[in-house]
Amino acid sequence: MRVTNQTSVRPTNHLLEIANQKHIPSLDGLRGVSIIMVVVSHLTLSSNYFYTMIFNGPLGVNIFFVISGFLITSLCLKEKLLTGTISLKDFYIRRVLRIFPVAYLYIAVVFILDHFFHLQIAWFQYLAALFYIMNFSYFRAHGDTVQLGHYWSLSIEEQFYIIFPFFLKKNYKIFYWAVIFIVIVLPVLCGLQELIQSINHGVFYYFTHYFIKFQSIATGCLLSMLILKKGLTTNGCYRLRL
Repeated sequence: MRVTNQTSVRPTNHLLEIANQKHIPSLDGLRGVSIIMVVVSHLTLSSNYFYTMIFNGPLGVNIFFVISGFLITSLCLKEKLLTGTISLKDFYIRRVLRIFPVAYLYIAVVFILDHFFHLQIAWFQYLAALFYIMNFSYFRAHGDTVQLGHYWSLSIEEQFYIIFPFFLKKNYKIFYWAVIFIVIVLPVLCGLQELIQSINHGVFYYFTHYFIKFQSIATGCLLSMLILKKGLTTNGCYRLRL
């Protein structure tokens, strides 16, 4: 017999063990690899083909995005698995406490250094970093700086996490298919745009080229959902087999 319940039925022991798992050691290794790839890439120690292939900065960032999407989605699904819901308030508080203090402290330090050493950082670069919109092409094309330019990756993460938990909480099925669209369908559309120039402009262009930036994070989300899918119904609620 199968019983489906959002709040009163407890998950099986196997699912409970997954939900209570606090740490995944293998992901620490992947995170370390991605950091090394990015850091060494920026050092530009060689132009050798194999060097640039191994220490591939963009690939390292994408690996980090996949890990981030996987971990955040897993945490939300585990919360839903154990409690039947996701607390958006707690989610956003955790994100703010984890990201904002260090991110804004760094911006403040750069501002002070800019004042005393005349680094000539444009004012809109500070705004882009403060409001996590550095990934928009305008800010990267106009006055992109070494000091603040790396906020583009943090901007992509924060923009994704502003909307993602809301849909995951309200409708798991819609979120699942939205992730499928970003991971599988959107790259095909972007490829078609390169081949068919008549559709490579206007609203359609901005839509595809904005959401394609979330592909790596969405890939991590999809991996998490596939791993935990046996414990979830299509509504994102856990199910119990007796």
